[in-house]
Amino acid sequence: MGIGELLTLACMAGCALVGLAFFVMIALMVVGTIQKRGRWGIPLKKSVCPRCGKPPPTIRMPKNARMAMWGGWVCADCNVELDKWGVPVEG
Repeated sequence: MGIGELLTLACMAGCALVGLAFFVMIALMVVGTIQKRGRWGIPLKKSVCPRCGKPPPTIRMPKNARMAMWGGWVCADCNVELDKWGVPVEG
């Protein structure tokens, strides 16, 4: 087996790993969207604050790294931190 064949096999294995990672990310996104919880889903309906009923701001300014990466907002009236599903975040 020559170096060219080894490089071809290495490229094929790398492409397979990238494809597998993409498949896993899509599966996590679909499951999270259906369950309406977790970090990976996409909220299809607009959430509201469970305490006062106020909707999230139109332009969201993340207050921390978690909000920037996974979504969420802080209610302007209650000052409670909510995830993208409208559930209060502990801690």
